[in-house]
Amino acid sequence: MPRAQVYITQNNYKRIQSIVDAKKEDGADRTEANVSSVAAMLLDIGLRVYEFQQKKEQEGEIDSIQENNDLPDPLMFNKVLLENILKASYASTTLLQMIGNLDEVKNIDSFNYENVKVQIRDKIDGQLTKIFSDD
Repeated sequence: MPRAQVYITQNNYKRIQSIVDAKKEDGADRTEANVSSVAAMLLDIGLRVYEFQQKKEQEGEIDSIQENNDLPDPLMFNKVLLENILKASYASTTLLQMIGNLDEVKNIDSFNYENVKVQIRDKIDGQLTKIFSDD
């Protein structure tokens, strides 16, 4: 895999580190939860969004949509996108933890479906608050 060194703001580094910490809290190991892998994931997502926007702009759809005021706010779009990514991440981590403890799942209250939903929502809200706070 090619290596690229980039410089980021301290704020962005803290935001990436908070995602790493959350993944570690959810049971991810060092290969899954580290600054490099999270930054690569976010870069990949950002490139996909950028390429999508460029493609739509080249096709002229963005101009026609903006005239109709049907284009969602870019910040809101990015927030929804990130929220869904974080949901998938936390949900998959929880499911993997459950699979690892199949014999014990029935007796562990924290793996109750409703409790898991609340835990995921709380973690997502916490991450979104950290990332989108006006610090």
